[in-house]
Amino acid sequence: MSTIDDRSDAHEGDDATPGEWGAVSRGFLVALPLFLAYEWGRFHAQDAGFSAARNTAEVLVTRLLDLAAPGAPWLRLALLGALALVALWRVLGKEDDVPRAMRRDLFWGLVAALCFGPLLFATVGLAEVSASDLARVPAARLARPSGAGPTLTLGLSLFGSAAWEELVFRVGAYGIVFLGAVRVLRFFALPGRVAVVLAELAAMLISSVLFAAYHLDVFTRHLGVGGQPFESFPFLWRILAGLFLAALFRWRGLGTAAWAHGLFNLGLLLGASPGVLG
Repeated sequence: MSTIDDRSDAHEGDDATPGEWGAVSRGFLVALPLFLAYEWGRFHAQDAGFSAARNTAEVLVTRLLDLAAPGAPWLRLALLGALALVALWRVLGKEDDVPRAMRRDLFWGLVAALCFGPLLFATVGLAEVSASDLARVPAARLARPSGAGPTLTLGLSLFGSAAWEELVFRVGAYGIVFLGAVRVLRFFALPGRVAVVLAELAAMLISSVLFAAYHLDVFTRHLGVGGQPFESFPFLWRILAGLFLAALFRWRGLGTAAWAHGLFNLGLLLGASPGVLG
């Protein structure tokens, strides 16, 4: 998102704004293992004895591919491969020491994952939420044999789905809302820096609300993906999670947010709770 705040001389190095295309490309490469983990989990789900529901964010992005060849995983892999080549072309030769920048993104994703759960569950504790409310925040919409525990395939599906959600809700929704808001605010003659700050806050909040809403059946049923009925606490809990992830995306970019989100998903699958992490 160059031209975001009149920084025409902004470079695309290690400190590039996460919304700039160079930083998005680098973040996509950092998150590529998560995309591949999702495909591996989806492909092997039936062999593992369960049916992993497709992630709604992935369905949104690959809708046209499904029309061309329903259920063909090779098309999604081809799309990921093409995007990876474009991202490589975009960053190689245009950033200084790309491997170091990617390692830093990954490192902060791991650190954020360790902090993410305690922060979320600490807010739950401050709100004095009941155990019955917490029980309504499931780890994922996944169908598996009754009583079956976590498996590698199940974990990879859930881990990798985070990358699709970050691509849609942080890069896509956050970026679109930000660009629209900053233009509207500047139209009303707000100072440039004020317009940018307000647009950032609007993008964080609206993208987080959309992230929470996408889990609801009323928004997902037309895509053929199961959702959940609206309940106030799970909805607000997901908005809070979205705000944490949006702040992380704004700070370090797509790759960091995707790894933090994916590892937190794994923690939920393995039974993380306020009693464990809070």
